[in-house]
Amino acid sequence: MVNLVFGVYDKQGNLLLGPVDTGTLWSNFPVEDCTDPSGDPIVVYDQFADRWILSQFTTRGLDDPTLPFYDCVAISQTGDPTGAYYRYAFITQPDPDGGYFFPDYPKYGVWRTRIS
Repeated sequence: MVNLVFGVYDKQGNLLLGPVDTGTLWSNFPVEDCTDPSGDPIVVYDQFADRWILSQFTTRGLDDPTLPFYDCVAISQTGDPTGAYYRYAFITQPDPDGGYFFPDYPKYGVWRTRIS
């Protein structure tokens, strides 16, 4: 994933998907802002769950401070990064001075859970 597009390659470097507009991950998603490729994407592979985590933030609130910002997150339903994704949009915290905080450079981590 680089700014406005993403692609999927196999371990030999063969292109399997893309490059496609990052917003396509959120096609037909209720939060329309997520379909705009806004840049600064993040990709994390969860080796414990064999899932891919892709995210980007939204930027419409830069033009209109009454609009919220979102952190749009897509998690692959399987270990296949070319397959279907669960999709989420997390709204950012309201700014006490009005508007919303811009979600610049979010960070993610994965860990294994132990159930006793």
